[in-house]
Amino acid sequence: LATLGTAPLCGWVTDSELRITLGTSATINLGDSLKLSAVRTYSLISPAATAVAVVARPLKPVAPTVTLRGPSEIDVCSGLEVWAVASSPRALTYKWRGLAVSGKPDAADTS
Repeated sequence: LATLGTAPLCGWVTDSELRITLGTSATINLGDSLKLSAVRTYSLISPAATAVAVVARPLKPVAPTVTLRGPSEIDVCSGLEVWAVASSPRALTYKWRGLAVSGKPDAADTS
């Protein structure tokens, strides 16, 4: 279960659909096998069973939400701090660059 991340959620959506929501730092990938033990039907009538499923793309993928905060303008001698806050069960990678006053990429571009 460690591949599902920290505090994943699992629950029946219908009597035939089990939904697993990944927790933070999830490492499971498409094509990985997931073994579920002691699975019972939604109605809890069936005896516990073991199931193996292959991870597929979600039918309705949820895009991460990202918020950037910082000043809209700074002068050429000031430092810049930008805060990025994201909601995603996976670690995110950020890429950014600076533009010179002319609007063209500066020699100090960073990614």
